[in-house]
Amino acid sequence: MISKNNKYKTGYLVTAIFQISLHKRDEALLKAIKAYFGVGNLYLNRDGIEFKVQSIKDPPRITP
Repeated sequence: MISKNNKYKTGYLVTAIFQISLHKRDEALLKAIKAYFGVGNLYLNRDGIEFKVQSIKDPPRITP
């Protein structure tokens, strides 16, 4: 993700995000994925549910 941020010399902040979005009925599956990785958060929205890992400090189990 790239967002404008004047705190940085370039004026932009680049953030790596790992994300899985599913229907709300699949919440149990995303909870299991979150438990397996041991990182990230779940977010409910009007279209479904999302599992996101936004910190590069989290363990490298997420990376391929």
